Amino acid sequence: MDVNLSNGFVQLICRATRIQGQHFSLIDHILANSNHTSYTTGTLISDLSDHFINFIQIPTSKPKPKTKTEFKRQLTADNIIRFKNALSNLSWDEVCTGDDVDGSFDKFWTIFHDLYNLHFPKKVVKFNKNYHKINNYMTTGLLVSRSKKLELCKISSKERTGTPQSFENYKKYGNTYNSLLRLSKKMYFDKNFEIVKKKQKNMGIFKRSYQLKQIY
Repeated sequence: MDVNLSNGFVQLICRATRIQGQHFSLIDHILANSNHTSYTTGTLISDLSDHFINFIQIPTSKPKPKTKTEFKRQLTADNIIRFKNALSNLSWDEVCTGDDVDGSFDKFWTIFHDLYNLHFPKKVVKFNKNYHKINNYMTTGLLVSRSKKLELCKISSKERTGTPQSFENYKKYGNTYNSLLRLSKKMYFDKNFEIVKKKQKNMGIFKRSYQLKQIY
């Protein structure tokens, strides 16, 4: 530490970066000699290795990126019940008594669509990777399991509370989660490969039929 300070370097990490049972050590460092007035530093608890991940965020003048948002309908149980009740209380005479099928369908769709938007309005929701899936194979159940896995990781690695039993619980749960994640990914890609194969097969049949028509 004296050598670092004498050369103008400041140590920016002050928490343990490696924990094994009841042993804690700070052996991963970030040193800086810049004249910035403030830094944002920290240590991320992760199971990527037996050493935790250190990070530093240096102040910049770049504008902050826009928060990612998405539109989502509130398909709650109460909204669904109110929507069903609204549909059941309507009179569908103008839909059922018409002689024009297309006109009747247009009337039905207008009524249904207006009620749907009324009871399930679109709302802007900030994207949260803990609740919104980035990949299509990440199901809602996997997102919940991932949060539980991270919680068990923190418990097993937390200062002075990590015990062999908590680590064993985290290890077993993590192995189960990883197995389910690989299975979900495999099923997702297998399904999409089959869809592509069927499309290619149908395109091949269509192409051969077209060629035969051209010949005859």
